[in-house]
Amino acid sequence: MNTVVIVENSRKMIDNYIRMLEACKEKIECKYFRYPEKAVEYIRREGAAVLVCELDMPVMSGKEVFDMVEIISPETVKIAMAQVKDVRETLEIVNHSRIFKLILKPFFLSEDLVEPIKSALNYYKLQEKKKNHSMDMTVKWNSVDKDTKKLVDEVEKKKQTYHNICKTMTGIMKGNLQCGSIELSPGEKDKVVDLFEGMFQEFMRYYMFGAQNYIFHINYLMNLFHCPEEHRVFRLRKKNNQEIPNEILENIVYTIFIIGYASREILGCYQLKAVIDKENGEYVLGLLIKVSKKTQEEQRGEKRVEETVMQMVQKMIDVFAERRLKETSEDFVAEKIYYKEGALSDE
Repeated sequence: MNTVVIVENSRKMIDNYIRMLEACKEKIECKYFRYPEKAVEYIRREGAAVLVCELDMPVMSGKEVFDMVEIISPETVKIAMAQVKDVRETLEIVNHSRIFKLILKPFFLSEDLVEPIKSALNYYKLQEKKKNHSMDMTVKWNSVDKDTKKLVDEVEKKKQTYHNICKTMTGIMKGNLQCGSIELSPGEKDKVVDLFEGMFQEFMRYYMFGAQNYIFHINYLMNLFHCPEEHRVFRLRKKNNQEIPNEILENIVYTIFIIGYASREILGCYQLKAVIDKENGEYVLGLLIKVSKKTQEEQRGEKRVEETVMQMVQKMIDVFAERRLKETSEDFVAEKIYYKEGALSDE
């Protein structure tokens, strides 16, 4: 029996998993469930070699699923999926629910899902072969717990480092706002500080993933800035299929992140369109931000805050970009931002 049961309440994520496992479908039989109770009933009736389950689900949590499967099918090997930001809360579940592997999300490479499943299937087969022999499972699970705790500790150490960086950056910003050169009321200064503190924290979460491909960045930015039901529209595309050097790609997507975050927090409703192109050996990011008349009227009372934020945003963009061309009107901002390899500003 090589059946793998995958439980995920998001239809979109299930579709992603189906695509990731397409190449292995002849060797691995996967059953997908959005509703955990149906997955538990299937395992009770048919059994399963491996259970892959999201921990954070409504109605029935991943821990409850694992606990029920432990009772009805203790031989099933369990793999948990959890967000990076939820790792500390996940540790207790991992230590007490006999979790074989922990997959940290978001992930966008097929190997990040395929390899843990293959490893779990191999472990399941090993269990089956040794069913009639005495085994000291305690030693094995202690080893798994130790490896998992090591992973969690490493992630937490990184998170603490980035948290300290955010605190330092926020402290510098507070100092600049208190120097008297920026005419804002105390309440307005608090709004600016809160906005940038949130930006720094989210940026460091983004940055901690390190070098990633174009698809990863699209997904990350779409999740942050594209929410049509709240009248926030974000689009990003490349005009050519040419591979973008990682140094340039990071500078471009971090620029988009800064502008997108400021637009979301300041404007609320917007249309943000980004196009990556190449002109005369330079990489170019074309940006168009459209704002409705209603949004502009609502923002009139926050004009000084908006102007201050946008001034700081422009200075941050200068760190990543070579030069810029900008055009504005009452309801849109259009900008071309140019990048060269090895041209990162030292300012």
